[in-house]
Amino acid sequence: MSETAGGTLSVEQAVGADQAVAVGADQAVGADQAVAVEADSCAVGWRGTSGPALLVLEDGSAFEGRSFGAAVPALGECVFQTGMVGYPQSLTDPSYRGQLLVLSYPQVGNYGVPRRGPAATSAAHAPAALSAHFESDRVQAAALVVGEYSEHFSHWEAACSLGHWLREEGIPAICGVDTRALVKRLREHGSMLAKLVVHGQPSQRLSRPLPADWSVLREEAEAVPFEDPNERPLAAEVSTCAPRRFGLEGAPRTVLALDFGIKHAQVRHLLAASARLPAEHQFSLLVVPHNYDVLGAAA
Repeated sequence: MSETAGGTLSVEQAVGADQAVAVGADQAVGADQAVAVEADSCAVGWRGTSGPALLVLEDGSAFEGRSFGAAVPALGECVFQTGMVGYPQSLTDPSYRGQLLVLSYPQVGNYGVPRRGPAATSAAHAPAALSAHFESDRVQAAALVVGEYSEHFSHWEAACSLGHWLREEGIPAICGVDTRALVKRLREHGSMLAKLVVHGQPSQRLSRPLPADWSVLREEAEAVPFEDPNERPLAAEVSTCAPRRFGLEGAPRTVLALDFGIKHAQVRHLLAASARLPAEHQFSLLVVPHNYDVLGAAA
């Protein structure tokens, strides 16, 4: 038996009380560890980011976050994409020209960006000038919006981080946005004009977010008017400047493609179709500018 202030306890009860105290201590330690892990994950989540960034839609809604791309503003149309992978292809897709692209997948950047140029896994019929990982020669989207950005990447073909690539291309990007709420708003109301304003230069050593003065960012955003990219000649912006021929040299036939934003994948598929034809019916592909004089060239 064991004497306590509240009376007499049996040996079994005393042992049970000691075990309960031990379990409680373990739970406390576990809670402390969970807090530490959460703090570390937050620190990792902000690495590679810089100052505050603000995304404002034309309906007046605003989304706060951190910049991890180029420290420049962006104007255009806000749209979303639900793919789990393939952000290098999406960002270089000419159909996203002038648009602020929202990726709904929660974490982006974990496999980095592959090197530019032909991929090691490209098929034999693919032209050497085209990469299997990109849909054009440059980033076409006006900006990138994500929930969680990973500066640390791991992939055997990766050459740099997503943020490094965007900064090289002069494209702003924002992370830390509630993309579920943003995508829901865009799904309900349709694509909207938007503007992104950012502050600061990215730092690889940053482990905590810098203090943000959102009132200053909101004032800067209010001073910048919205811009509709559909009022610009987008076809001219994404079109090739001069004719480009792809495929086998000396092919008996030529297929002409007017470039209103042709993707690398479309070129590869056309050349793959040619490769399946008998030799006498195979063709090369001539990609020409959007305003190419087809009738004049035929004459």
